[in-house]
Amino acid sequence: MPVDKISCPGGEFNIERPDIANVKTIRASYFGMSPLLTDNTDGLRAAAQYLKDNPGTALFIDGGNYRFSSPGGVDFDGCENIVINGNGSVFTLSQPGGFARIKNCFCLEIKDLTVDWDGEGAVADPAKVKNVQSGSLCLEFFEKDEISKHSVLAGIQSRDTYFDSVYFTDGDGKITGIEKIGADTLRLSHNGCLSFLRDGMSVTAFHYRENTAVFEVTEKSENITFGNVAVLSCTGRAFSFSGGASHFQLLHCAVGETDAEKRKHLVSSANGGVYIDNAKGFFHIEDSDFSFTAGTAVTVRTEAKCENAEKKGALTAQGVIKNNSVFCSGEAGIELKAGFCLCSGNRLCETRGDGIKISAYKPPEEKNDEPVVSGIKITGNIFEKCGASPLNRQVSLVSEPGSSDSVLFKDIEITANTFTSFTGGILYISFTDFLTFKGNSITAGERKNRIEAALQCGNVDISSNDFTGAYAALASVVKTGSFADFLKINGK
Repeated sequence: MPVDKISCPGGEFNIERPDIANVKTIRASYFGMSPLLTDNTDGLRAAAQYLKDNPGTALFIDGGNYRFSSPGGVDFDGCENIVINGNGSVFTLSQPGGFARIKNCFCLEIKDLTVDWDGEGAVADPAKVKNVQSGSLCLEFFEKDEISKHSVLAGIQSRDTYFDSVYFTDGDGKITGIEKIGADTLRLSHNGCLSFLRDGMSVTAFHYRENTAVFEVTEKSENITFGNVAVLSCTGRAFSFSGGASHFQLLHCAVGETDAEKRKHLVSSANGGVYIDNAKGFFHIEDSDFSFTAGTAVTVRTEAKCENAEKKGALTAQGVIKNNSVFCSGEAGIELKAGFCLCSGNRLCETRGDGIKISAYKPPEEKNDEPVVSGIKITGNIFEKCGASPLNRQVSLVSEPGSSDSVLFKDIEITANTFTSFTGGILYISFTDFLTFKGNSITAGERKNRIEAALQCGNVDISSNDFTGAYAALASVVKTGSFADFLKINGK
């Protein structure tokens, strides 16, 4: 089978591709799929069963807009050496929840396909806050001619400040009443959970915020490729990888409408673009676009531990995030909770949270010097207007609440990046041993644009960076807390 060879800080790995030259082709129309139908779910389910029973098959979908209106989605279970060629088709979903679950599959590729949401209501709507009073406020949905008082509200996120958001579940008592007071305006009564909002603030009102995914790769699926697959809008996540999945990649994919003139909503994905959790890793994300995700655009976490004797115990994802564009994510642009990853050549623009956030947790009773996250290389990226608040940083290394106050991060390289037009800090590091921050270009014109090394950092080298702006390079470094060894700043 054809193989893509990938290099990352953890070494090299291969992702196998289906043997397209030797597969047999069957058309989706054979299973009754047609752009003329109001629901193609049964047809795609029949095709999925055929693919399971016939390894080495390519499913060819004639171009067109295919509607899916049944709940439950489609399971691709136990497929091997399979290609699903969308041929530029659009799958339009009208039911919330997950759509395609890829389980126990080996060497499957989905390509040239677009998925969009056209169910009841938008994924989210922009709104203006008006008439704030104690325990109530009004939301003006200025892009709508009419808003129903029965509109589902799954959450509200401020567009003016970071950290200010609240999400709702049935029966939680946060929203105590909804009254329609105008064609496009609702009055919300609440238990105080929306007290952070003020008159005139811009917010995003979520109607959906699910943990499901349009494409869910799970149950030890291996060698899975998405090529030129776009998810324009969805009620949860676009792509998720879990359940021990490994060796998977996204190439030339997109989350969110990339054509600004065609964007229908401020939010394209209600709970994030790519979510990797409890997977074995070995992933590759390249030349893809993630725009207007309500949550973090790309999240990487794993429970897989490195078996290398020198770095035993560190969580390893072994992956590459390269040459992607992240625009206007609701939280961080990229969050890494596992190591041996390369982030290279990405452009991160207007992320509401940190540009790249590295986080870790170690049980508080563990006081050893073994890192949880190690071997991360961040190089050649462009950070532009990242962070909506002075509390945000372009890159941060932070412990999760309740974590041990011992070493969490080790062997982190941040080199040759460009940081520009931002509000908060440049870099925040904590519980870190052996970090290099060199050769970066930084436009920093304010006192708050600083580098902070706090809480037990050692063997940190911050040198040979090009600072531009009123605040000098040396003065922009703040040392707090205790240091295990030394902090080297610009060679001094």
